[in-house]
Amino acid sequence: MFQLNPTIFAILLPASLAAEDITILVAPRDTPAYEAAVNMADDTTIFAERRIHRAFTRAAENMATCGECTTTIKLAAGAYTGRGDTGMWTFPEVTSPDATLHILGGWDDDFAARAPFDTPTLLVSNADRSAPVLRFDGRRPAMAALVISGLVFDTSPSNSYDAQSNSLMKNGSSTWGHLTVGYLETAHLVIADNVFRLCCTNRLLGFTV
Repeated sequence: MFQLNPTIFAILLPASLAAEDITILVAPRDTPAYEAAVNMADDTTIFAERRIHRAFTRAAENMATCGECTTTIKLAAGAYTGRGDTGMWTFPEVTSPDATLHILGGWDDDFAARAPFDTPTLLVSNADRSAPVLRFDGRRPAMAALVISGLVFDTSPSNSYDAQSNSLMKNGSSTWGHLTVGYLETAHLVIADNVFRLCCTNRLLGFTV
């Protein structure tokens, strides 16, 4: 009986059918972390990006064709304000029921260790945001697993507090949430070790999930 060598068969598979795990390293420009990311990138399985939305686009493109794969986005410590300083990010719709996505913040300058509470990755909103800080787009998105960990959702710029009581003031505060996965279908959802910062530049008033 004819038997095809598995190694040769894998080589003959079209790239779009071969599972490919990739890692996307994200760091603000002109930082030691971004320099490290560029040095580590091979543009095959490891990529360097300066902006989260570009990392999201690359991740979605990989997940759309990779089959049973894991796409990992590693965010270095620092403050991110989004495209046009909007303080909002949207992950594109993907229908990839066999693919896994990890979004992990709190990485050090070498992407060697992660300590989200010591080297925080801040997603900083603005005063006029018109959507959640992070959301997943589409009406039928699907993936095997989603992990969101080690992010600081800093919505203090879009909230107003009473100076005397520290009570949230309804007028002048955003009614949008921090994170929504929308209609996402997944068998495994992990949201862990994130900080939702509600108030103030010199105080951390919020909660951790």
